[in-house]
Amino acid sequence: MHMLLVITGGLLLCGVFALFGKLWDGDMTGVVTGLKLFVPVWLVVAFINMWVGVTKAGYTFAQELPILLVVFAVPAVIAAVLAWQGRGLIVDWSSPVRGAAPNVNPPSIRQRGHRRICGPRRNRPAVSEATCTRS
Repeated sequence: MHMLLVITGGLLLCGVFALFGKLWDGDMTGVVTGLKLFVPVWLVVAFINMWVGVTKAGYTFAQELPILLVVFAVPAVIAAVLAWQGRGLIVDWSSPVRGAAPNVNPPSIRQRGHRRICGPRRNRPAVSEATCTRS
């Protein structure tokens, strides 16, 4: 029963980290960052839970180790899957046309048919990086 309560607490803490990430950054990037920060914090909490089990509850290290793995792994795997899924939902608001809908996974410069003109080329003077343009 205690293990189920700790795992539930880990899932709630995962939600808190995701919420604070959303509040901090305002989009899915913040949520993904919050979920990434949750995993090491949850590892520390899981080790503290193991330490309490060994020192106060009287379990041995060998008895507590599988519990540590389950208590850590369930919320950490859920956070990792959510972060992985959330990366695909990040929206690029830098649309090439003013007022157009945002680009989800915008194409690269090469896919859009642009070619960068930078640096020295044959029959052309050297161009500084500050004056690089797209053609």
